[in-house]
Amino acid sequence: MGTPIRRDTMINLRNMLQRNTSWNTFDTSEDVANINTLLFKYGLAVSDCINSPTCVTYVISLNVDSKIKTLLNLEKNFAIAVNDNNCRVYQDGNRLCIEKRGADNTIRLGDLYIDKFAGSDKPVMMLGKDNTGANRFCDLSKAPHVLVGGTTGSGKSMFLHSLLLSLLMNHDDDMNYIIIDPKGTEFTWYQLLNNCKVIGNAQSAIYVLNWLCEEMDRRYSEIAKAGCRDIDSFTAKGNRMVRTVCVIDELADLMITAPKDCEQYIVRIAQKARACGIHLIIATQRPTVKVVTGLIKANIPTRVALKTVSAIDSRIILDRSGAEKLNGKGDMLFLANGSFEPIRIQAPLVTEDEMKAIPYMCATKDRKAAAI
Repeated sequence: MGTPIRRDTMINLRNMLQRNTSWNTFDTSEDVANINTLLFKYGLAVSDCINSPTCVTYVISLNVDSKIKTLLNLEKNFAIAVNDNNCRVYQDGNRLCIEKRGADNTIRLGDLYIDKFAGSDKPVMMLGKDNTGANRFCDLSKAPHVLVGGTTGSGKSMFLHSLLLSLLMNHDDDMNYIIIDPKGTEFTWYQLLNNCKVIGNAQSAIYVLNWLCEEMDRRYSEIAKAGCRDIDSFTAKGNRMVRTVCVIDELADLMITAPKDCEQYIVRIAQKARACGIHLIIATQRPTVKVVTGLIKANIPTRVALKTVSAIDSRIILDRSGAEKLNGKGDMLFLANGSFEPIRIQAPLVTEDEMKAIPYMCATKDRKAAAI
C-alpha cells in the first residue's frame, strides 16, 4: 500500500495544477426538437439531456414494445437531426442514447485533483470526466494492466502523461517506473527521478521486459516464503516490496524488432504479474492484429480506445466499433476490467509546465519550494 499524500503536498499541488475556471454550455433546444420530430411516429421523445464539458447525450426512455433494432438502424437519421456525422447511438438498458460533440471545454489536471484522489493510498490514476461530467479514476491494482490505442493526434501520449503524473502525485517514492519511449523526447523529464528508468532503444526494451519476467519470479518466491498470496498481504506483514509500472509508448516498434520475444514477455507478465505488483500500460497507434495479438489482448482486460481510423481498429482494441466516431484530442472510450460496456471520457490536457514541474518536485523532494 502506498503512503497517503501529506496535507502540505496536497495544498502545493492544488496551487500548481491548472484548472478550467469557466465552462461553456451547449444549446440543445434545436437538436431536441429535431429528434422529437424523427421519433414522433414511434411514440417516443427525448426524456433527458446530459450536458457534459465536451459531450452532449440525448436520452430517450424506451417502452416495452419499442423496436430497438429499428431505432438503432436510424443512426444516419439521428446524425442529420443533431447535425453531427460522428454521433454515437447506443442502447443503455431501457434507454436509447445519442451522443454528439458538445461545448468546447478543456479539462485540466487541476479539475480532477480532488480530496478523494489526493488522499488515496492506492495507485489511482486520473482518467478525465465522463459524459455526465463526473470525475473518473482507475485503480491500477484492479486494472491491473492497460491497453491504449489511438491514431496519430488522438491524444495518446498526453493521456499517458496524465496517468504517470497521477501516480507520481500520490506515489512519488513508493513505486518504480519504467518508461519505454521510442521517440526519445516524449518522457525526458521523468529521467530526473531516481525510481524511474526511461529507455529509448527498442532492443534494450526487450531486455527490460525479460528482466521484468525474472523480477516477477523473484517476487513470487519471496511472497511464497512469507506465506502470503499477493503484494498487499506481503507488505501488510511489514515486508518491503514496491509496485513497478512499465509504460510502453509504442508497442509496434517492439513488435517489429523482436515480435516473438516481445509477445512472449508481455503475455507472461500480463498473465501472472498482477499479484506481485508489476503493471503494464501499453500504447500503440497501430492497433492491428500483428501488433495487438490475440494473446496480448486477451490478458489485458482494461482498455482505452482514443479516436481510431476505422471501425476495424476500434474492434481490435474494444471488441466493438465506436472509437472511429470520437472527436480526438483525448476523447476516448474506456472499458474497465470486468465491464461489458465502455464509458466515454474526456482526458485532461497536460501542459508542458506540469510535465516538467511534477517530476521535478518529486525528484527534489522539496515540493513547497518547487515552482513551474
